[in-house]
Amino acid sequence: MSEKRIWIIILAAGYSRRMGEPKLLLPLPNGKPLITRVAAAACRAKATGVLLVYNADVPAVATAVADLPLVTLANDESQAGMSSSLKVGIQYVEKQNGEAAVILLGDQPDIGQAALDQLIELYEKRRYPIIQTVYQTARSHPVLFSKELFPELLSVTGDQGARQLIREYQELVHSLHVTARLPEDIDTVEDYQAYLRKRKQKTDKEG
Repeated sequence: MSEKRIWIIILAAGYSRRMGEPKLLLPLPNGKPLITRVAAAACRAKATGVLLVYNADVPAVATAVADLPLVTLANDESQAGMSSSLKVGIQYVEKQNGEAAVILLGDQPDIGQAALDQLIELYEKRRYPIIQTVYQTARSHPVLFSKELFPELLSVTGDQGARQLIREYQELVHSLHVTARLPEDIDTVEDYQAYLRKRKQKTDKEG
């Protein structure tokens, strides 16, 4: 567990409009919902705590992670975009006197514990205000923000989330390069089917 009160915030409050159904509840090969895989990885990491922000209109997302050691908060304003979930999360972390928050997307099932731990360890050593994970040549989540950026995160609007802040404060961004492959977003039926095929192929090779 982190000694510096670092929280992981899982943003899981979208409407899955491109999927046509709640994508975070789609089953993976092990039979568990997609969001459970993401949340379980977060709970294994070295953070002080894990917070999952879910869409108040899709309470089954909170139910799917009920057995995990995390906090769930409903976002009643999910229609306002990702920024609304970010605010719910940051406000909670502020109340816990958190020193930093790691932002994680709920629709990237291959986000690994290793990347989360590396972010946390780097912050504990260097205290960089923003740390973004870089997979080979692509930047993605997770992204860590220190508490000095919390006011700016609370002022973000629309569906940009933290990306808007990263663009505005490029001079504060430190890149954490990892060897893992870029985690895929599951946004469409095609994305989901392709992910299942890859998981099956990996299982077949390992078996």
